[in-house]
Amino acid sequence: MAPSPWVFPGGRPGRPISTTQLTQRLGQLGIRPSQARSTALFQLPTVAVEDVRRTLEDAGWFTGWEVRL
Repeated sequence: MAPSPWVFPGGRPGRPISTTQLTQRLGQLGIRPSQARSTALFQLPTVAVEDVRRTLEDAGWFTGWEVRL
């Protein structure tokens, strides 16, 4: 059998696992995807703002522009 290009291969060759089936498998392991997704989305803005701030500071360093935050 050839290796699958999918991280989570489905039951049919060349197809990924369905959302429903993946959710069921994770549930069997005690992982609740909806809860994990909500947590990740809640934390994302904080990380994104910090990355943008750092990028602006770095841009000022190599372009000579002064960025005031």
